[in-house]
Amino acid sequence: MKIIDIHTHSSSGNNEYLELKSFFHKSYIPETEFFSVGIHPWHAEKAVTNTLTDELRPKAHKAFAIGECGLDKSSSCSFDKQREVFEAQIKISEDLKKPLIIHAVKTYPDIIALHKKHQPRQSWIIHGFRGNMQTMKACTDHGIYLSYGALLMRGIETHETVFKNTPANLLFLETDESNISIRKIYERAAYIKGIAFDDMVTQINQNFKTIHHNAY
Repeated sequence: MKIIDIHTHSSSGNNEYLELKSFFHKSYIPETEFFSVGIHPWHAEKAVTNTLTDELRPKAHKAFAIGECGLDKSSSCSFDKQREVFEAQIKISEDLKKPLIIHAVKTYPDIIALHKKHQPRQSWIIHGFRGNMQTMKACTDHGIYLSYGALLMRGIETHETVFKNTPANLLFLETDESNISIRKIYERAAYIKGIAFDDMVTQINQNFKTIHHNAY
């Protein structure tokens, strides 16, 4: 059984891991990669939405998931433009039956509102989740998966409490841009949850099978 890294920007080369590598829509993607591809909200500003999504679709057909994409209020990009490009990618996710990997900064209520609006059939996964207990519950009440990363290693009690209370069936783990191995993140996550390492691996494999089944 593989240790699944649901969102990373690099490959470790370790056969013990299944790493979903994230690419931007204009990136070269080697044929051997298991990947997601999307238009990051930072890259949404100075382009026609249809042109961006037309560039994305050929790569999206080969991808496991769409993203990372989403909304970021710390970005200098127009928020209206970010939302327009994000909604275009929601449509691609639904059309191609691919899960959606979401970048969300100070925009959890906006993401939930769009989930209510679109009522997606495909799984949504917010990567690098850092919200509080109320936000976690609001997301998971709508069936949105939450992925946690290297922040778990810092011993932040409030963050650990949110993680501990996240429903196990809506949980993923990731490295993103961290140099910390996904195995160490799993070890820490299992410790916080109070379960065995192997049980954490089994649970996330089950969650992965669920989003794979929903998509394909």
